[in-house]
Amino acid sequence: MLGLSWGGALAQQFALQNPRRCRRLVLVATATGALMVPGRPRVLAKMLTPHRFTDADYAASIAGEVWTSLPVLPLIRQRTLIVADTDDPITPVTNAHIMKTLLPHAILHTRSGARYRRCSRNGHCCVTPTPQSPEEHPSDCPLNHSDGDCS
Repeated sequence: MLGLSWGGALAQQFALQNPRRCRRLVLVATATGALMVPGRPRVLAKMLTPHRFTDADYAASIAGEVWTSLPVLPLIRQRTLIVADTDDPITPVTNAHIMKTLLPHAILHTRSGARYRRCSRNGHCCVTPTPQSPEEHPSDCPLNHSDGDCS
């Protein structure tokens, strides 16, 4: 299973809950959820309120913001490849190092300047490194454009 960004959180949860259905795991530009570097104070404040335990609607509304895989990473037994960009401004590479330390069968591959971007058109989706120039634009991108921008 491959998880990119928020999909990495979903992939971690799936691997934990379905070890027989998920033999290997690839995590790209992702982290451990709410307890990651950097943690946003607004999210941490939501975790501290008892309101999340007493109001089901409130709990459902913040579920994605307070989920974390940090305490259960050692229980994920699948071989895992972690791919991280050393220059990622959204998910610092420190998160990948934390996951590598806690996942028992993980290897970490880092690269500078990868900056993955999603491309989509007519229901097709691919993940490509963001081109630094039009000449570096991936030839297999489903978008037909000449400026090198896959967004």
